[in-house]
Amino acid sequence: MTAPQRFAYIDSMRAIAALMVLVLHTGQLAVAVFPSNAIDTWILTPVFTLDFGRAGVLLFFAISGYVIPASLRGPTDRINFPVRRFFRLYPAYWLSILVLVLISFCLGGTGIDGAQVIANISMLQTFLGYDDLEGLYWTLAVELVFYVACYGLFLAGLIGKGNVLGGIALALASGWYLAFTAAAGPFQSMHFLVPDFISDRFMEWPAYFSIMFWSAACRQVADHRATPLTISMVILLGVFWLVVVPATGLFVYVTQQHDAAIARWALMKYGAFALGLYAFVGLAFVIRIRSPVLGYLGTISFSLYLFHPAIMRLLATAHATLTPDLPVTPILFVGLCALATIAFSAIVYRYIEAPAISLGTVISAGLVNRRNARTTLDRLPGT
Repeated sequence: MTAPQRFAYIDSMRAIAALMVLVLHTGQLAVAVFPSNAIDTWILTPVFTLDFGRAGVLLFFAISGYVIPASLRGPTDRINFPVRRFFRLYPAYWLSILVLVLISFCLGGTGIDGAQVIANISMLQTFLGYDDLEGLYWTLAVELVFYVACYGLFLAGLIGKGNVLGGIALALASGWYLAFTAAAGPFQSMHFLVPDFISDRFMEWPAYFSIMFWSAACRQVADHRATPLTISMVILLGVFWLVVVPATGLFVYVTQQHDAAIARWALMKYGAFALGLYAFVGLAFVIRIRSPVLGYLGTISFSLYLFHPAIMRLLATAHATLTPDLPVTPILFVGLCALATIAFSAIVYRYIEAPAISLGTVISAGLVNRRNARTTLDRLPGT
């Protein structure tokens, strides 16, 4: 089931984000396994240089910020959000873990630690001190923290206040920019101000949350619900993310030409931020794509995101084992992985995701009705 036509452009954005991540990951594997020609190099170089995978993740984060807080603005019961989010995320996620374990077993892997699997099943492995079974699972931890923050704002009656959303985004962006550029950028002389307890793993999390809350404030503007102060903060943050951050990356790139590794890092890191956020602004406010094909791919984008790493490894192993003499180019491999992932994701959505979403809706409605009925009985005279 695709989104209503008014929000079909959001599904198209999700599709583009998922495909960016898929192309980056499958392209990296393909270049490592198959011989490249000039066409492969010409097409894939921008993908690697600007880190399409990170850019796609940033686009996903911005979409979450644009959608999730707005879904909590109207009259809704406090039970609905956690129950529906659980059934939206966990069933497909659990299946992806099962697929990873099965593929690892079938391909003769070294084995997977049981405690790590259990921690990953909870989706809280990042906070429990365990590694992700699949590298991209780290983004789900970011999403979970954002959901908790939004739910807290909802319970406090603040989720619909654009000034609060914009203020959070502004505070997080300011803190992150100082810390990040002090670690690697124009303010390296202030590196001593960055607390040692902030690990590299979490250094960019404030940026991700700032982007999410900024896009939430952008949604307030788009829905004509923003105050002048909210509009001012949205504009200020827009200048920061779309001008200041890319300019900082350009500064690092130009001034660090003597160190190829740092220059390349600057393009990938800052370039990904610029690409992802320009894509968000362009697709959300300038060119709203309402393509049936992209809309459907957006509908199944969660499965596209979760399952493409397992499928690409399975296809690469199958080629090496069964058809090693068949000539395959990196671009051809990327295309085959995309088609296989789309087909598998369509099946997962049809038989796992969609039923789970419906079940979550039924359960949350049942819980709300049961609680309302109990409240009504408690208010009756003589009870």
